[in-house]
Amino acid sequence: DLPISLSVNPCYDFSLTVAGNNTYSICDRSSVIIPLNLENDGTTNNNYKVDVDGPSWARTDTRDFFGLRANESRLFNLVFAPNYGMNGEYEIQLSVTPELGGLKAVTDFDVQVRKCHSVDVEFNLEKSDACKGATNNYEVLVNNNGEFRKDYQLIFDGPSWVSLDVSD
Repeated sequence: DLPISLSVNPCYDFSLTVAGNNTYSICDRSSVIIPLNLENDGTTNNNYKVDVDGPSWARTDTRDFFGLRANESRLFNLVFAPNYGMNGEYEIQLSVTPELGGLKAVTDFDVQVRKCHSVDVEFNLEKSDACKGATNNYEVLVNNNGEFRKDYQLIFDGPSWVSLDVSD
């Protein structure tokens, strides 16, 4: 009998490390940056495609396709930056697919976007007729329905015979 030794190399192994949580509660018009580290643990150079499945405000700060040499790593960030009015519950999936090998790294994120910066303006006016010499008053209600205290500046653009009277 001849002794046979078989060595199996981890040709296409890789790892994705997320330096953060998988659940976030953030305000509209704010951002969260989540550091990521992709490491080619294999013995072969490989290319990786990064996909973010979710709303347009969830993205990476780098290109979505790059190559790594054996034992090389790459740091990049996942960024959540919802704009005004983007409130609700969002499921976001980050996936990294290598060109070589059958493994795929998938990480799911749950993001609650809160309505922190919001204002509601209501005009109590259905129809109005104006006559020369007559005075009409109309009520406008400004309601801060966000989470943060805000100061608002009211500006009226109209003819000189119309004025704005502000009261609390």
